[in-house]
Amino acid sequence: MTGIILGAGSGHRLGALTEGLPKCLLRIGDKRLIEYQAEVMVRIGVDRVVTVVGYKADEVIRLIFQRRPPIRWDFVENPHFSTTNTLYSLYLARDAAGDDILFCNGDVLFRTTLAIRLLDRGRSTMAVVKKQCGEEEVKVRMKYGKIIEIGKHIEPSVADGEFVGVALWKKGEGEKIFTALEQFVKKERKKDFFEAAINSLLPELQLYGVDVTDEPVVEIDFPEDLHLARTEILPLVLKEKDCERYSS
Repeated sequence: MTGIILGAGSGHRLGALTEGLPKCLLRIGDKRLIEYQAEVMVRIGVDRVVTVVGYKADEVIRLIFQRRPPIRWDFVENPHFSTTNTLYSLYLARDAAGDDILFCNGDVLFRTTLAIRLLDRGRSTMAVVKKQCGEEEVKVRMKYGKIIEIGKHIEPSVADGEFVGVALWKKGEGEKIFTALEQFVKKERKKDFFEAAINSLLPELQLYGVDVTDEPVVEIDFPEDLHLARTEILPLVLKEKDCERYSS
């Protein structure tokens, strides 16, 4: 299994709270955000992690080499991070398409238990928090658990919840997703969110939402999200026991 982390963003909506660093290097407690994600990857038995970097890429690379996670860690640079979006960043990690993929946005704090719940389904899954959404969230609509629509464009009143930036794509679905990403890139749609490519494929995909509403998880976009991560989510992340049954 390969892990993919999108860590190219600057986090401009957080202003000075980023300390001038990429969002994946936000300080949460005693560690940087990407360190918690690395711990999850190791615990569930990921063989290799591909991190897409962009803004201050050297800082992300330096941190990983300093921490030396006990798995292979590769980097792909998005030199156009300021003029593209997550669709193009994910496309750059396309050599991972031949494997099962544990994906996460670089700004999500979550526990190993969330990743295990995705893995336990034995099929392609995306983590969904069931809530009343607003315009900003990446929303999903589901039917019998299968995702039938995804994106920010969904009318909040008909959404079943928010996709919180963590997913498990089995090899077959992953290959289809990367093919769609390539088609979007060829059409110069590099500024789209990657969910647009997935949305275009949903009739062909066996992609299911997993309700993780009871899991401590937050995607950090705004100052209030960072406050929540530090005060409420982190204590629950630190309390979780090591998860050994997926370790190699």
